[in-house]
Amino acid sequence: MKKEIEVPFDKEGNQITYARKDSWQVRDGLVTFKPNFIFKADLRYEGFSRGRSALNIIWRDQTTGKTYMSGMSLLDSVLSGKSNIARGFEEDDDPSELYLFGDFTFKKQGTSVLLIEHIEK
Repeated sequence: MKKEIEVPFDKEGNQITYARKDSWQVRDGLVTFKPNFIFKADLRYEGFSRGRSALNIIWRDQTTGKTYMSGMSLLDSVLSGKSNIARGFEEDDDPSELYLFGDFTFKKQGTSVLLIEHIEK
């Protein structure tokens, strides 16, 4: 049986890639875990950050303002056209900004939990 993924979030509701359930951050209420879920979002590329052992891509939800972290594979699949996620930019925005529209969920990759495209099976 496949183990259910739990997704870590900071106290503002932004997804973080890694947290241990027995950490002081959880104990002090700075990090909570939610069961994995599927959600529809309009995300804007915000940049990147270094993870524990990889580069993470930062996406901001245009409706809620919350941020999510993906690996390079999501960015690559969108830019190379291998994804079902729509991409584009808003009419009033800088055309160099990247937006994604679609259904998303999370996957565990090593010790990190990362945003991915949700694909119906």
